[in-house]
Amino acid sequence: MLNKLQIMNNKQSAILVVYFLLFFTGCQTAYRQPAGAASFSPFEGRKDAFFSPSGTVDCGSVAYSPDGLFYAGEVEPYGEGNIGVHDADNGDILLKIKAQDGKNDIKSLAWSPDGLVIAVMYHGGSPSGIVFYDTASGERLRRLEISEDYHFMVFGKTSQVLYLSKDSIVYRKVNLRNTGFAKYSGCNLPWINYGWDVGRNPWGGEHKGFSANKGRLYEDFSFLMENGAGIVRVFIFCDMRSGMIFDESGFPVRFDEFVEEDFMALLDAAEKTGLLLIPVVFDYTIADGVMTEDVSEVGEYPQLFIDNAKKKALLKIFGGFFRKFGSHPSVFAWDIINEPEHLRNVPEEKIYGFVKDFIYLLRRNAPRGSVTVGLLNRNSMAGWIESELDIYQFHYFDSFESDYPLNYPVVKLGLDKPVIAGELETTDIPGKLTVVWKNGYKGGLFWALNDGGFRENARLFRSWMSVH
Repeated sequence: MLNKLQIMNNKQSAILVVYFLLFFTGCQTAYRQPAGAASFSPFEGRKDAFFSPSGTVDCGSVAYSPDGLFYAGEVEPYGEGNIGVHDADNGDILLKIKAQDGKNDIKSLAWSPDGLVIAVMYHGGSPSGIVFYDTASGERLRRLEISEDYHFMVFGKTSQVLYLSKDSIVYRKVNLRNTGFAKYSGCNLPWINYGWDVGRNPWGGEHKGFSANKGRLYEDFSFLMENGAGIVRVFIFCDMRSGMIFDESGFPVRFDEFVEEDFMALLDAAEKTGLLLIPVVFDYTIADGVMTEDVSEVGEYPQLFIDNAKKKALLKIFGGFFRKFGSHPSVFAWDIINEPEHLRNVPEEKIYGFVKDFIYLLRRNAPRGSVTVGLLNRNSMAGWIESELDIYQFHYFDSFESDYPLNYPVVKLGLDKPVIAGELETTDIPGKLTVVWKNGYKGGLFWALNDGGFRENARLFRSWMSVH
């Protein structure tokens, strides 16, 4: 008889096979939609695509971007996969894409309705099938296998729909967004002012929490939403330098007067933009041995993990917070602590106990709330199986590659819940997204908007998401 873990692994293996097929086929079988009498022809009158009805594309064929500012087509030497994106006003070549490794005739080219992507189709060759490219950088975003020799290709009203046909009469609709990966991917904000976005100014002076920064917060969230993010991960209490009032003995007494107002401003920004939140309750800096930054005192509270009475007082205060906010529909999952592996002077069993107590607190006060922990790397996740997380989470930076390569199937982890990459370095965004998606992870979040390179590279994220 199979045990529970074996059944789960068999199911996850099947899921990975499905992901593999979706990655290469784009749900062509599941979304096959032939049309006999073509009352609607997606190919008629299109200036944003060109075709090969006779088997080859007419020399000089071009396709115009939806806004008419650019056009794309083959450039010399012809028949060798050389694609140029041109300025429509003067014909200057703005970008060259090498779409084939050798000689091959192009069969169709189409612009996405948002102008972010061009799709190029070849029969055979290398690469074969349909390949999607970012129109600003030329970076490859996706390759789609095709099972038949199509000669017509256009996007639908959105970039997630593609129409293919041999003769322009009978056509197939392909849904490119065939998993929930895009919905559960996004970026770390992670803060505007580290440690005091929720709570008073820890050094006195003007309050600058989220409720005092509503315009900036909404602007950041709008930027993420417009560039295809579905989830934003936000640090809340960090090292407890703000937000909590302690007595002279180091016992937590209550939240300060700004906490609820600041957190409600965060929820309001999420609701208005449609983003889902992963609020990170604590950061490892709460007990990392650092008590000052330059000359400023910061939070350092290892006793909250070690002293049961102080931890109990903290839990009591957070009980009301979770009752009020824990099941809010804009919260995707509560991240109890970021990278607990970095905690210093706290015994491992105390770390696990602290997190488990907070998980139990959330379950009791917000039964619909989900929970995760932002673990430093993939290797850490196995140790948290008994913590009853709803979502596993690992972080990945390029320096981790030799020890923990990103290209690793989720089924090999043997975990009982979905897994997300909670922090990804903003290098090779299309490549990282493809690897995480192809290996069956639920989503990927880049580091970061206000403390990393996402703002400068958001276009590539948006382009990749537009065809997935």
